[in-house]
Amino acid sequence: MSKLKSYNKKELADLYKVSVKTLSSWLKPIKPEIGEYIGRSFSIKQIQIIFNHLGEPDNENR
Repeated sequence: MSKLKSYNKKELADLYKVSVKTLSSWLKPIKPEIGEYIGRSFSIKQIQIIFNHLGEPDNENR
């Protein structure tokens, strides 16, 4: 796994090549584990949880 960084919803959706709406629907079932989206981006800890559940996006997009 490469070094993690924080991403906002748009950046994360772009990594997975989906819309923000689709990403939000994917994240809804794991929201209790992720926690609230506070501020302008997901924390590195939240990104790690998301990657664990959804799998890492293609490395070519990072």
